Amino acid sequence: MKFLIMKFFTQKLKSSTDFYSQIALILAIVLLANLIFALAPWRFDITEARVYSVSQVTKKTLKDLDDIVTIKAYFTKDLPGYLITVRQQVKDILAEYKNYGAGKIIIKFLNPNASPELEQEAKGLGLPPLQFNIVKKDKFEVAQGYLGIAVLYGEKIETIPVVQNISDLEYNLTAAIKKVITGKEFTIGILQKENILMDSRQLDILRQVLSQQYQVEILDLASQELISDNINTLIIPGPKGDFSQRELYIIDQYIMSGRGVLAAVDGVNVEEGLIASPNESNIFDLLKSYGATVNKDLIFDPISRAQASFSQGFMTFFLPYGFWPKVLNEGFNQESVLVNKLESLFLPWVSSIDLAKTDGNQVLAQTSPKSQLVKENFDLNPQGLPSAIGDGNYATVASINSKLKSFFDAAVGGGESLAETSSKNRLAEVDRARLIVISDADLISGDFIQRYEDNLIFLQNIVDGLTLDESLAAIRSKTVTERPISELDDTARSLVKYGNIVGVPALVVIFAAVRFVWRRKSQRM
Repeated sequence: MKFLIMKFFTQKLKSSTDFYSQIALILAIVLLANLIFALAPWRFDITEARVYSVSQVTKKTLKDLDDIVTIKAYFTKDLPGYLITVRQQVKDILAEYKNYGAGKIIIKFLNPNASPELEQEAKGLGLPPLQFNIVKKDKFEVAQGYLGIAVLYGEKIETIPVVQNISDLEYNLTAAIKKVITGKEFTIGILQKENILMDSRQLDILRQVLSQQYQVEILDLASQELISDNINTLIIPGPKGDFSQRELYIIDQYIMSGRGVLAAVDGVNVEEGLIASPNESNIFDLLKSYGATVNKDLIFDPISRAQASFSQGFMTFFLPYGFWPKVLNEGFNQESVLVNKLESLFLPWVSSIDLAKTDGNQVLAQTSPKSQLVKENFDLNPQGLPSAIGDGNYATVASINSKLKSFFDAAVGGGESLAETSSKNRLAEVDRARLIVISDADLISGDFIQRYEDNLIFLQNIVDGLTLDESLAAIRSKTVTERPISELDDTARSLVKYGNIVGVPALVVIFAAVRFVWRRKSQRM
């Protein structure tokens, strides 16, 4: 008996020792694996869009560097818990920049709070100190820190004042490197003319967004002066009514200079109370001469459409609105890096565009095959069904990159001297125009930029393509902001609905019946 008891405890002790040995071995393997991956420069990005890896655009930019670029990251060491991961992610991405820079990228990760000299250096580069809430000794305290990056190339400096997430870090870094290398300041000009172009207050958000990357200037078209050479891209926001011949000439000569132009033009004006009328403006004649005809109709899509809010008395209700068609991924031009990564685009009260079939011209976005056209009697009642014609894809965003001739046969005088407006100084043609036409001015207004994030990304891509480099759009579009569910017609929706209500229970009953019959047969056997 004593022998059996001793044998039992010996076996227990041995099994416990084996168990703890196995635990210790597993822990050792885990620690060793963490040590190897911490020291080795290996990173595995299994996200679909490769969000945590640098893109081919960045790799090519770094490979083509002909001199050293220094990137200084000023990050406070003791950050609040929710920002610690951002600090590490920034370190990882900067390590990739250094790796692909092949000796041309120098990375310095600095803690401005470590010394007054470093803090003064960060401030001198234009990086602002930030206020953080931290917990010390069970109390909330306010601390000062930095989360900024400076890119230096000779005497050229570009900064990213605050890095709070990495969703747009690669874009900002690569764009900053391109800007310091070229040594140019890029300026976006927004045309303004009272009662003719969109009010500047509706463009405040667009200006704020563009100001993060470019200089933005408001240009008074009524001044009658030609647009200066420092304007790299021109935005024509929502023209209504006729321009003078001199004003059209100013726009025409800018287009003939080969610089970028974004024209957002409504084919139909929609006023308060959903009152719609054709837009009467001679800007259409100018655009038509370049090959883009903005039609005076509205696109209605009964399937692919956005949710809109409407007020009736004291009540506000939401419903799918066919006059706000939604362009899904398959509606974007898959050969254009400006739009081929986008998932959706919302177009309120948009018109169709007829684009001349010329080399260099291409449709960037079009509505779904189920969309229709409303050409007259614009009944925009959200609960009604308009009298629409035709089913098909209709172009809403068009790019013109072909050879163009000037709209004018001779110079048109105005604010400039006679010598400057003579036919001799007139630009008669351009070998490759850079004009993008959107048949929806509401798209660039503040309300719709705030409401739909994909619209903002679309506009940023377009402006980048006209100003800097189309390839940068591929970086910004890596992060998908929406995964829309494919729209179904009424028949398909009914099949899905009743398939779930009746079909699933029926399958359970059929399975139970088959199993019951099989068990009875097995018992008899």
